[in-house]
Amino acid sequence: MSARAANKIFIICLILVGTAVVTGLIMGKLQLIHENWGICAALLLSIALLVFFASFEGSKVSSREVGVIAVLAALAAVARVPFAPIAGVQPTTFLVMVSGY
Repeated sequence: MSARAANKIFIICLILVGTAVVTGLIMGKLQLIHENWGICAALLLSIALLVFFASFEGSKVSSREVGVIAVLAALAAVARVPFAPIAGVQPTTFLVMVSGY
């Protein structure tokens, strides 16, 4: 991806985040956020995911990094099964903390 395209995506993300902040402030001022909190949460989550995907697509990621993340995700998913009956044990959280992400 060229620097110009990355800059364009960054500006679009900034506009979306700014719009979300202004919308949230207006909805909070008008007391609409208490009635439509699900819509607000979905909007905020969508914008956060869009910003993440835009920044991820603009960066260079090696296949080794993707492989390590895939292996850690698989280990975290598999480790949940044997520890499910034990309350308070979260192997996924442990793997995330150990991996440093």
